[in-house]
Amino acid sequence: VTIYSVGVQNANEDELRQIASHPPQKHVFIVDSFVHVGVMQFSSRQKPEFSLIEHFTKNDMMVAVDGMTQMGGGTKTGAAISAVSQLFDPARGGRPDLPQRLVVITDGEAQDNVKAPAEELRAKRVLVYAIGVMKANTTQLLEISGSAERMYAERDFDALKALERQLSLDLCDPERGQKILCFQAMKEEKRATTTDNYADLVFLIDQSGSISSNDYSIMKNFTIELVNSFKVGEDLVRVGLAQFSSDFQHEFYLNQFYQEKEVSAHIFNMTNKGGGTNIGLALDSITEYFEASSGCRRSSGISQNLVLITDGDSQDEVEQPADRLRALGIEMFAIGVGDVHDLQLLQITKDPRKMFTVQNFGSLDAIKQKVVDTICKSKPSTDQPGELQALSRATRGVTEEGREHFIITSPEVAHALLRPEQMSDAS
Repeated sequence: VTIYSVGVQNANEDELRQIASHPPQKHVFIVDSFVHVGVMQFSSRQKPEFSLIEHFTKNDMMVAVDGMTQMGGGTKTGAAISAVSQLFDPARGGRPDLPQRLVVITDGEAQDNVKAPAEELRAKRVLVYAIGVMKANTTQLLEISGSAERMYAERDFDALKALERQLSLDLCDPERGQKILCFQAMKEEKRATTTDNYADLVFLIDQSGSISSNDYSIMKNFTIELVNSFKVGEDLVRVGLAQFSSDFQHEFYLNQFYQEKEVSAHIFNMTNKGGGTNIGLALDSITEYFEASSGCRRSSGISQNLVLITDGDSQDEVEQPADRLRALGIEMFAIGVGDVHDLQLLQITKDPRKMFTVQNFGSLDAIKQKVVDTICKSKPSTDQPGELQALSRATRGVTEEGREHFIITSPEVAHALLRPEQMSDAS
């Protein structure tokens, strides 16, 4: 059974018909005693198009698909998954003794809960496949499919054509279906590229006790979206990740995963340990990720990058550990959430263009593209000052009546903070 929702402005009628018909049309043998196909559309509501026992030839099915019209409306994916379960009932043509498959195709973030209805359907032995196009939420795709092996994210509708045969293989034999590269859900012209498309990218994620369960989930999703903004691969962008609180917690090195969906699945399943905020300890500990045995390609001249995300001021010293990493040629980027002092972030990055602050975790998505662009365009640090607006004080809500005070400890900090001609840009 296929259910899908496509935004009114993102696809035309021909694209809708291709989405519904291409995999079965080309690669699935549709006969009464073999594969049965059903289709349901959804938006804010659901619209069953045909059940599993209505069409037993490709021609009949294609006629039905050609007669479909686009619904429009919102994106209630969870409700659609609950509703589509009835198409698997024996009374509607379901055959419980045979493999059951559901393919969900969406181009937007669900406006309701998808995890519970998807789990309920999988409990009935229905394998669920999730295909996200353009602005689909990667975390939700994982919640729908229950496995990164059954999740696909494509940059646009044209990219679905390359997915046809692979998806058909996976549907017919999930154990033997080959893995495919997962593309970022955004248009190609906005796809992030690093110099020559090669980079080692390590994330250092705060898991201290000050981060609520909901905020932790938002941060994980933000990290997944950042990862999916790059062309991940063994010979392209390699990704590693660790967490920290009072202690350092290893997650995966640069040579463990070479597919975006593998990285996303691991991040999705991470848990929040709690504790204090020892960023300095974490920076010293992360050094091992930039060794050849961990998959680092520094000796080959590949760009080395570390992205730190934290919601609090460190309880230990950060500047010297950061300097030691920079001495290895590692580019440092810092994202502060809430009441993190800019001076601390600047001590880590030594370049205000490589630091970002937001008022809360819900605001992280607003800086995603800027973070990606900064990483891609970054040059090795020379301790030269950047633009004052990179300090993002407006995002923190600092006003003329509530100024913060800084102790200026180095020339580059003084230069960055005391350029009056840029004060208007920062407000």
